[in-house]
Amino acid sequence: RLLKIDSPVPPFIRDTTNFYMEYHDSFQGIKGCIINDPLALALTFAPELCDYEELPVDVDISGGVSMGKTFADFYNYNKKPANMKVALGVRPRDFIELFLERMERLARQVSQA
Repeated sequence: RLLKIDSPVPPFIRDTTNFYMEYHDSFQGIKGCIINDPLALALTFAPELCDYEELPVDVDISGGVSMGKTFADFYNYNKKPANMKVALGVRPRDFIELFLERMERLARQVSQA
C-alpha cells in the first residue's frame, strides 16, 4: 500500500530495506526484515506496543569483546534491585500498522512539497 503513493519515500524505504529482507530470508528463513530502530523510536510515543518487566540490568564495561553489551538478570541471580524497564513482548501487527501510517503520511507530505 505504501508503494502506491507517488513519492520518493516509498522507493527509498523499499531500496534500503531490500538488503535486510534478502539477508533475513537467506540466513533465517524470515520473509521480511527486522526494523529495531523504528520500533525503539515508536516506543517513545506509543509505549503500549510492548509489554515490559522491571529487571536489574548491567552494562559490560570490562573492555573485552562484550564491551557495551547490556545484560538483564532475569532470575535476579545477583540480588540487585530492578533498575530498568525492559521491553519483552511486542505487538508486531500494531507496530507495522503505526509504521506504515507514519511513512504514508511522510510520503504524502514529501510529494506535496
